[in-house]
Amino acid sequence: MHPYRVASLVSTVPHTEEMLAAAWLHDTVEDTFVTQEDIRAEFGEGVASMVAWLTDVRPVMGNRAPRIEQNRLHLAAAPAEVKTIKLADILDNVSCIAQYDAQFAFTYLQEKYAALKVLTQGDPTLYAKACQTVLLCAGQIGLSLKRLRQDSGWRLAGKCQQLGRACP
Repeated sequence: MHPYRVASLVSTVPHTEEMLAAAWLHDTVEDTFVTQEDIRAEFGEGVASMVAWLTDVRPVMGNRAPRIEQNRLHLAAAPAEVKTIKLADILDNVSCIAQYDAQFAFTYLQEKYAALKVLTQGDPTLYAKACQTVLLCAGQIGLSLKRLRQDSGWRLAGKCQQLGRACP
């Protein structure tokens, strides 16, 4: 179960109870009839705020690329705790995408590689694991680092070195 795995990953790094609750609930507004107001009423403003940062910005009409870019920019402004949860989300989602849908994985991994650019303030351990996992999965489907860099316009390895993080 995805929310369980995301919350479990968050629990392995410095976290708060609100972060764990938000990790459990991060897809709730997108995937169910539960509203942001429902989460606020049940779990409080702190959890609701984190879930709002993790919920895709809507509505964006048009193709996938503008929607993904708008959501990436939304995440760029998020607090570090939210970025930590998003890193756990990426780790869990990316871990097996190449196994199940290599064609979609080609696009998805490029999007997640670009997302890492705005998540550098998240937990360093999860950031390094997310970097490594995205690159490993990209390699499994024949998506080269050169192609990832061209499409995203930035160099992950250089950023990791700047941050002093163990990431390829």
